[in-house]
Order: sequence, then structure tokens, then C-alpha cells
Amino acid sequence: AFGVWNTHSYYMYNKSDKLITTKDRQLVETRDAYVDLMSDFAVIRKNIDSVMSSVNNSKSNKNYKHQAKVVKDKLEQFASENDWVDNKKLSNKMIISEVLLQRDIASSERDELREIIKDLELAIEDIKAAEMAVFAKVESIASKEVDKIKKAFSKINVPLKKKGLYFNPLANSKNKKAIGGPYIPTPHSKFQDKKINDKVSSIFNKADDLEYYRDVVQYVPIGKPVWSYWITSKFGVRTDPFKKSKATHKGIDLASRTGNKIKSMAKGKVIKTQHSNRGYGNLVIVDHGNGFKTKYAHLNKIYVKKGQYLQSNTAIGEVGSTGRSTGPHLHYEILYQNKPVDPLPFIQAKTS
Repeated sequence: AFGVWNTHSYYMYNKSDKLITTKDRQLVETRDAYVDLMSDFAVIRKNIDSVMSSVNNSKSNKNYKHQAKVVKDKLEQFASENDWVDNKKLSNKMIISEVLLQRDIASSERDELREIIKDLELAIEDIKAAEMAVFAKVESIASKEVDKIKKAFSKINVPLKKKGLYFNPLANSKNKKAIGGPYIPTPHSKFQDKKINDKVSSIFNKADDLEYYRDVVQYVPIGKPVWSYWITSKFGVRTDPFKKSKATHKGIDLASRTGNKIKSMAKGKVIKTQHSNRGYGNLVIVDHGNGFKTKYAHLNKIYVKKGQYLQSNTAIGEVGSTGRSTGPHLHYEILYQNKPVDPLPFIQAKTS
């Protein structure tokens, strides 16, 4: 009987020990699972706090805020009723959960950022294309302006060549700033795109050319000195209106109404004014400083004085019929290198 009892006791002891060990392991696993769950609850509670703090007091959000507070209170109650949880272990679990959450958020934000960057790159390409279009337009406008001035110079060189002369605009600049060279952006320029750099350099070169030619043309008498006129006698050989014989006419006669304004078509300095009833009659001579001089004869009135500097399009007097004249007109002469040349191509040339 003792042996049977002893064997039974040993068997029950081993079986109980195994049951206790199994239950302990299950309890530990349950507690670990619970800690994981609590850490998730804690993170949720923290997020709810953040949400609640960001919700304003408007009527549309009061209901939402109330529901969030109910959830928060339930979580706090649940946590307080289970104080056997290891706070240190729970804290570690929360940190890990937050790190994983932040990692997921960062990954999501990274993907969103990539999309934003892609959109920005497309926008930049569009901006570059628009810039190139604008640059091309600016370059085209500058080129057209330069071409107009060059064509005007070519036209006025026609009568000059007949006299063995030639006006070279590249050798007659009045610009005092004797510096230049192509525009080359520095390595630290904001324009890092080669195409844009090349286009900007080209535009600056065109702009420099335009500025140069505009400066030169200001001292060349291009245009009509009288707004309303008709030609009564051209340059060259003609029949003298008084002697009725062949004579050389050094200018061109532009008939107009008495009192119509006469204007200097280029910058210059008045080097002579004359009041007379003979020959040229009332006369003004302007030196433009680059080989060109202009004469205005038979004026009714003179507005300027000797030594006066003139801007382009400045009124110097009025159409009249003083001196050797048969009626109101402007006798207009242009001299280059002190040789008279036909004014008509200068009158007809256009720079704009």
C-alpha cells in the first residue's frame, strides 16, 4: 500500500509541476501580449491628445472632440485598473511602437516628397522652356532693331559712295565708355543651365550691339527735318530758278508752309547762325561731330544760338523764304567730310 501511494504521489507531483510550468508560460505570454496591446493603446492615447489639442472650439468640431475625449477616458481607465503591468517594459514597448510609427510616417512622407520633387522638376522644365521663349523673343527684337539701323546706314552710304566716301558706324561711335566684350556668366551664376547661359550671353551681345548702334545713330541726320513737305528741287545739277541756266544744287528744296517747324534730326552743336536777305537767307549750320554737318537755309525765324548743343528732334526754326528764294521752303544740305551729299536717302531712311 505504501509503494502504491508513493508511486501515485510521485506521478501527481510531476503532473502538477508540468501543469504549473505550462500555466506560468501562458501567463507570461499573455502578459507580454497585453503589454504590446497597452503600448499600442498608449500610442493611440497620445495621438488622441494631439488631435484634441489641434481641434478648435468651433461648433462643427465639438462633437468630434467629445467622442475623442470618451475614447481617451476609457483608455486611461483601462490602464489604471491593471497596475500590475511593468511600467518600464510598457515604456520600452511604447518607444518601439512610436519609432515604427515614425518610420512608417517618414516612408510615406518620403514617397510624397518624391512626387512633389517630380512635380517641381516638371515645373522647372516648363519655366526653363518659358524663359527660353522669352529670351528668344528679346533677342529677336534686339536683332530687328539693329538690322533696321544697319539698313538705314546702308541706305545713306549710297550717296556717300558716289563721292568716294563711306560712313563706318563701327568707327564713329560717340560712346565714351571704351570697354566691352561678350557677357559670360560666372561659375556661381544662378543660370546653371548651359542652354540658358548661352542664350543669356547671346542676348547681352545683341543688347550691347543695339545700345552701340542706337548711340551712333543719334549723331547721324536720318529723317525728315520738316514733317509736311513736297520736293521742288533735288540734289545735283538743275536749272537755276533765277538765271534759267544749268547750275549745281548742293542740297534739296523742301517746300512747306511758312511757319512750319524745322527740326534737327540728330544731336549736334550749332556752329553758325546767320540773318541775311541774300544767298542762303537766314541760315543755321549744325555740326554732328562724326563727319556730318547739316545746313538749314531760307528760315523765317531762328530758334537757336551759335554754340548751343542740340538733342535729336530739336526745333531750330521755321520754314520761310528769306534770301535767294522764290517761295517758302527749306533748303536742306548734308555734308560728310565737308563734301555735300544727296540728302534724299537720309530723309527716306528709317530706324524705327
